[in-house]
Amino acid sequence: MTIDPLRPLLLGSGSPRRREILGALGIPIRVAKADIDETPAPGEDAESYLVRIVADKLAAVQRLPDVQGAAGVLVADTSVIAGGAVLGKPADAEEARSMLRSLSGRDHEVWTRFAVAAAGTVTGAGGAAGARGATETDGKLSRSAPSVLPAAPP
Repeated sequence: MTIDPLRPLLLGSGSPRRREILGALGIPIRVAKADIDETPAPGEDAESYLVRIVADKLAAVQRLPDVQGAAGVLVADTSVIAGGAVLGKPADAEEARSMLRSLSGRDHEVWTRFAVAAAGTVTGAGGAAGARGATETDGKLSRSAPSVLPAAPP
């Protein structure tokens, strides 16, 4: 797969951080967000959830008209796991603050799974990465990521 300005990588993600990373690497991209249901299935463990979500995102992006002219497709999902449960994406800044406070000082893991495939195919290479730890967030929430998490109201 040759990625160039005429045949860019199609990023199937709405993540500004992923766009920023690929841009910093000089990789030509187009963005087409996959619209899938990311609700964990009853009893689904974190690893199975991530495998399913990334496969669903890849299949959804490959069906979009944006895939035409792309060299390949990259999709990914990052999830926070606490107490063995996948925490969903917060609906708004207040829910994000609440989630971060609930994780403060608690062991939790952050997992990212990704898949890369040639445009028009539903199979490709994939992988995963993760980190484990506990963070202290109180008093740092708005300062740590002001563009992502606006300051709390007074």
